[in-house]
Amino acid sequence: MTTSDAKSAAEQVQPPLVDTRHDGGVAYIVLCNPPVNALTLDVRRSLLSSLQIAQDDPNVKVICLHGQGAGFSTGLGAAELADLEAGSLEATPSLDDLCRTIENSHKPVVAALRGSVFEGGLALALAAHYRVCGPKARLGAPEITFGMVPGGGVTQRLPRLIGAAAALEMMLSGKSVAGQHAQLLGICDDVVDMRDMRGVNAFCQSLINDGLVVRRTCDVMTGLSDGAAYMDAVTKHRARAGQSHIKAFGFIVDCVEAALLLPFEAGVFRENAARLDALGSKQVRAMRHAYLAERRAARPAGLNLSKSRAASTIGIAGVSNMALAIAMAALDHGFEVVVFGSDANQVALAQRKITRSYEQAAQQGHITPEIRDKILGQFSGASELQSLSNCDFVIEATSGTVERRAQILSRIEEFISQDAVLATISDRGFARMAQDLSHPERFLGLHFFAPAQAIRVVEVVRTEALSEVALATAHAVVRKMGKVPVCLSAHDGLIANTLEKAAWDAVDVLLLMGVAPSRIDQAMEHFGMPTGPCANMDALGLEYFTGVAASVLREAGRTGRGGDGGFYDYVLTDQTPQRTDDHAALAIIDVLREGAGIGRVTLSEAQICDRIILAQANAGARLLQEGVVARPGDIDAVMLLAKGFPRWQGGPMLTADVMRPLVVQKKLREFAAEAPDIWEPAQIWADLIKNGDNLESLNLS
Repeated sequence: MTTSDAKSAAEQVQPPLVDTRHDGGVAYIVLCNPPVNALTLDVRRSLLSSLQIAQDDPNVKVICLHGQGAGFSTGLGAAELADLEAGSLEATPSLDDLCRTIENSHKPVVAALRGSVFEGGLALALAAHYRVCGPKARLGAPEITFGMVPGGGVTQRLPRLIGAAAALEMMLSGKSVAGQHAQLLGICDDVVDMRDMRGVNAFCQSLINDGLVVRRTCDVMTGLSDGAAYMDAVTKHRARAGQSHIKAFGFIVDCVEAALLLPFEAGVFRENAARLDALGSKQVRAMRHAYLAERRAARPAGLNLSKSRAASTIGIAGVSNMALAIAMAALDHGFEVVVFGSDANQVALAQRKITRSYEQAAQQGHITPEIRDKILGQFSGASELQSLSNCDFVIEATSGTVERRAQILSRIEEFISQDAVLATISDRGFARMAQDLSHPERFLGLHFFAPAQAIRVVEVVRTEALSEVALATAHAVVRKMGKVPVCLSAHDGLIANTLEKAAWDAVDVLLLMGVAPSRIDQAMEHFGMPTGPCANMDALGLEYFTGVAASVLREAGRTGRGGDGGFYDYVLTDQTPQRTDDHAALAIIDVLREGAGIGRVTLSEAQICDRIILAQANAGARLLQEGVVARPGDIDAVMLLAKGFPRWQGGPMLTADVMRPLVVQKKLREFAAEAPDIWEPAQIWADLIKNGDNLESLNLS
């Protein structure tokens, strides 16, 4: 057989992307593009062809669209989205073409929705004349989470069905709604059991029997009937758009307004223009980078995850707030948990705290009493180390020194099985802690962030002797806890604290240059940080910081928000400290600055941000250079999920990459004259420039 013959044979046995079967006057057109039935160009062509064939078949009375496998469709393919972001036009037939064909069908089209119905999948569903969904189906328009505007006429059809308020809430939050809720809103006509097709078949047959006709969504006026309420919702969300850094937020509001004020096709034209405008923004690149960084970080290169051992019982050594939060994160995801503390009274208090937390959750309706009882039945506390003997995984979560942690870990090891994995939540001192262990190959770091139940990332630390089995087991445990595990080699400070310290150091230099705390905070808050660094230091307490400016304020009796002020003065409002101004702190720092003969420097917001963000990026580059971290995206994932770095900026490494390595190196050299330990460029910048590469190329290697 020749090569061309083999290729032809392979093409012949390749399953169709769209399949059609007929039953009782209904043409069931099935999307068959696993795993998510992405609407690639080939799928769109096949679907359009199948629709046209069904339209021409006189035996077909109703057309039903549904997806093979677990879901209906989650929209365009990743490759085509990347092309759109790069400025390419959507190939024909476009999603709009497909939706227009469905909506203009002279035969009723039913969308049978199960699993995930997102983005382009939702557009197809809304273009259909009738919609039935399973109780566990999830319908949503998550484009805003990527800085994008929904396409396929979603911004025009959705408000026609459910009004501006509900439509904007869905599109601007990016959250999905389940089957029953979708029916209550008016998106779906019926909720049926999707475990087989009997409910869908019955619905389609009822259309034939009752002689129901085409019902085009573009002609529906239900959601537009109360114009005043509609515009009130638009006005309310437009005010929110003014506070958002994401351009697509305002574009979506404009499109929903257009659904009321413009003819349907003009509204779709407005949507397409807004979508193209948003696709051309840096925010789309940043937010897609953030999404991919999290996914890549959760799949570490070179780690065989199949080697993980089953772990169902977790021991937590410690009764601090962090220890209890980790315990609850484990309980929330089905683990049995034993909390150990050497003080029986402290253990009893910890038990009461956890019990009270789940009882309150049940009282407030967040969980059912049955779930509460099940969770509490999987929890116990103990003051004897023997209680950890049946645990598969033990986490040392005390707040002691490295030496104290080493002693605790050594004692724990005497009582746990040889197969159990042993971890510490510390961010440093791993070699010292492993030194006294009999089995250092099963010891690693798991660095959680407060609040541990809410923060979705954990730094998973490869210690020097760690076995692949122990690492794979830890990775699986973190994933089961609903978190993103980011693997890195042992290094004091790990990723988050290393980069955060670099930022604090840069802020200290700026303060000594005469830049006011309020000016620094304003710049970083405009950049997108939830709180400026000086206000953040005040909230944490200046006793935890070693910078010169923080030290001189402490000596003057200013310890932060809880005392006589820190970088800011505070007044109590309803027993809550509210910051006022930074004049007193600035006067103290100015005395130090002038005494050292340092002149005041005037910097723009962009120059302030550059110094702080590039301090972080340079620290990250050093971690990459030393082999501590495998990919720049891993650094960004941690900073986005753990430290509040704005998602629409993508992370410090992407922010630097957007500047380009040559510009970054030039700026770092300029800043290094002020503090070479912070800004002296890492060698990796020169290597990237030499090879014509960027940091993104390291994510793909």
